[in-house]
Amino acid sequence: MTHRILTGADVHDATILCKIGVDRKRPQRRSFSNDVEGRKAMIAHLQKQAKEAGGAQIFVAYEASGVGFGLYD
Repeated sequence: MTHRILTGADVHDATILCKIGVDRKRPQRRSFSNDVEGRKAMIAHLQKQAKEAGGAQIFVAYEASGVGFGLYD
């Protein structure tokens, strides 16, 4: 079975609010700072979740706006 992590990211000037769903489990809410360190922490968290789920694929969607380009990059 292929496992998936679906992440919706609401990007603001100072924070990124994520709703993270692993397969069909109840999604969790996590907040990260919208700076280089916060984005690295978000990626590390998602990678850890993927490893714990047996190598899950990670998908991230965010609302297109001017503050989303840092996350995109």
